[in-house]
Amino acid sequence: MLLVLSSIASFSFFIVRSAAPHPVTASFHESPHKITFSWQPLLQRELNGQLLGYKVEYEMVALGGVKLGTSSELLTEIVPPEENAFLLINQSVYTMFRFKVAAMTTAGQGNFSEDVTGGIY
Repeated sequence: MLLVLSSIASFSFFIVRSAAPHPVTASFHESPHKITFSWQPLLQRELNGQLLGYKVEYEMVALGGVKLGTSSELLTEIVPPEENAFLLINQSVYTMFRFKVAAMTTAGQGNFSEDVTGGIY
């Protein structure tokens, strides 16, 4: 009689998201009609996978000094991995935007940064 024993290994994989970019700032120093949203690059140990770029989400929160309701459109831009800033141009005076950024790696999208608000005064 031949007795064969086999074992089946069970593996559970989970993806650890990349850290959120930090610190993030929004400024309008270049021109009265431009807002620069910038962040420090993530360290290699904060990334999960190879950095492919950054996903910036932003929305207008005030126009002409008047706060907008929740009806503002959420916009998305992809920034190349070698850049750590996003420039929003041709904006009206007294316009405010809310920004956040997340790293995109070969393992997927990381956590978003805290929201930062910047405007043109």
